[in-house]
Amino acid sequence: MQQHFRIAGTGGYLPQAIITAEELDVRLGLPSGWTWRHTGVATRHRHAPNETATDMGCRAACDAVAAAGLKLSDIDVIIDASTCELQPIPGKAALLQAALGPGASCWAAFDGHASWLSFVVALATGNAFLSGGRYGHSLIVSAET
Repeated sequence: MQQHFRIAGTGGYLPQAIITAEELDVRLGLPSGWTWRHTGVATRHRHAPNETATDMGCRAACDAVAAAGLKLSDIDVIIDASTCELQPIPGKAALLQAALGPGASCWAAFDGHASWLSFVVALATGNAFLSGGRYGHSLIVSAET
């Protein structure tokens, strides 16, 4: 498939709370050092009890839009590429669009859940929209809890 896009901006958000591999070992009743040896992950960020994937996605989305030199009103379609689902209806893209506020009143917002391939599938979908001339700016968001 021919590429009809460029990534104009990216954004990110990491929760403040951190859990270490050692803490996971204790919490899960594993031998000391097991998590580190088997995953190579020393620390993970953990969302606060009142923090949702939508909250985190909003922060990253706003950073990405700003990094692209755009405004939320420039976005034509929001594609949620997360793997965790908050609820079946409305999907996370619609929740994200509502949380971003009236400036994000784009034409479409939908979820593109495809497990660990979600971002790649969302990128290909956005590319197809751009190639057809339907949309000019796509916002792809992936936020996991």
